[in-house]
Amino acid sequence: MAQGCADDVQGKRVTLPAQAPGSREHYHREHQARAMAEAQRLLAAREAVGGRWLGWVAAELYTQGPPHYVAMVRRALQRLSKQPG
Repeated sequence: MAQGCADDVQGKRVTLPAQAPGSREHYHREHQARAMAEAQRLLAAREAVGGRWLGWVAAELYTQGPPHYVAMVRRALQRLSKQPG
């Protein structure tokens, strides 16, 4: 992606450069490894938690922080769940 998020500043649309400190892309790069580690932790607990795992994951995600970080963890969890083996 060549450009970052667009914000409305004083009624004018402004496009942030890619990887600007406040951009979505920058946030994703900063927190991607942590989100993947959290998804791996949640998936590893699947057997121990058993049949109530989905509810447990939902409760864990609820406590994780900003919605965009939770979405990153959820996407990583979906990718890991689809992997064979």
